[in-house]
Amino acid sequence: GEILAVGTEAKKMVGKTPANITVFRPMKDGVIADFEVTEKMIRR
Repeated sequence: GEILAVGTEAKKMVGKTPANITVFRPMKDGVIADFEVTEKMIRR
């Protein structure tokens, strides 16, 4: 999928987006939990 926002910009969108937009938190307890999404976010 496409990354629409990262960081503070993404956090502001939580709870305000349509159902077709999913919020990901690829880090869990300081560890990368979803490498693929994390890589896409870094490249953005």
